[in-house]
Amino acid sequence: MKKIKFATTTMAILLLFFVIYNTIFGWNQIAISEAEKTCDYIFKVGMSIAWAFYFLPLFDIYEDFVEKRESNKED
Repeated sequence: MKKIKFATTTMAILLLFFVIYNTIFGWNQIAISEAEKTCDYIFKVGMSIAWAFYFLPLFDIYEDFVEKRESNKED
């Protein structure tokens, strides 16, 4: 649960960052300055990492499920 809370908080902070830097630079589809490109990069990488942390608990659940299924087959 800690990973999901961390990811959710990170996403909220990044969304606020997105709104702020787009308000400053303008709501352009294509970056018009190096600073805006850097902010876009920070946002994209940060969101990718946050989504990865958000879905990590699913892999733990899957591993537990597979282990239980394998142990049931051996019995």
